[in-house]
Parts: sequence; C-alpha cells; structure tokens
Amino acid sequence: MAFANGERNRAQLRQQAARGGGGQNRDTAWKAKVSAALTGRSLSEEHRRKTAAANRDPALRRQKSDARKARRKPAESHQQIHKRLVRDGGPARNHPCVDCGNPAKDWSHDCLTWENTAQEILNRHGKRLVFSTDQSAYHPRCKPCHNRLDAGVMPWLLPSVR
Repeated sequence: MAFANGERNRAQLRQQAARGGGGQNRDTAWKAKVSAALTGRSLSEEHRRKTAAANRDPALRRQKSDARKARRKPAESHQQIHKRLVRDGGPARNHPCVDCGNPAKDWSHDCLTWENTAQEILNRHGKRLVFSTDQSAYHPRCKPCHNRLDAGVMPWLLPSVR
C-alpha cells in the first residue's frame, strides 16, 4: 500500500523489523556461502592503518576499556569500596578527621541522604553496614567521631525526610 510522500505503512515496517530489518530474508545456505567467502580474508593495508590509528587514540581506548569493564564488573562489596578509597585517596590516617580535626583512623560513609546509600547489609557479626559506590560520600574520621556517626539515627530513616 502506497502513501503520500513515499511514507510506508507502519504495519509493514513492524513486519520487516520482526523479520530482521527491511532487507531480504536470507536462508542459511546463503549465510553459509557469505561466511565462507569472508573467512580467511586479509584486510587491506589502508584498512589496517586506519584501524591502528583509531586504536592509538587514548580517549577511544579509555572509552572502550571503560565499556568492557562496565560489562563484566560485578557489584562492588563493602570491602572493595574501602580498598578503592585507600587506593584513590590514600589511607585515612594521612588525613585529618572532618569533624574534629584530629588524625583520622577510618574512611566513613556520611549517611546524610538515602541517595548516597547503595546498600545496607548486615555483616557476619550482625553489624549494620551502610555503603555507597560514590566515593564523594566518604570522609576520613577518627574512631570516636566515626562511632558517634554510626550510633546516630540515619536522617533518611526518619519518616519526615522520605
């Protein structure tokens, strides 16, 4: 069925998309023939130069690497988050406590908003662990300030905040 301005019927487009696109339906014999013709084919020197130049681009390499890591990366655990904090920000003992200024002992999650919290779990000792994959939610704290923060009520647990 023809429409004005060369538009195609939406039902026809849906049928073609369901078949695998707007092209011709190819049988398995045709696919095998094309595959055999392309197998073992060497690439031209021009194609190799262009591919090598594209692969040398640091931004493209980083983008590809990040995409690969994101596809195979499992969810981070509490321990992995803290290892990443130490790797990227150094040990907490190298920083002052954000609350009192004394030398810090631990990296602690600020727990200010629910959005910063990725997971809340119980460890094997039954202690509540609140952590986030966002490193900006962590601050160096001394042991007393860290304990005071952990013992307090999480603001996002209050009914008026949610």
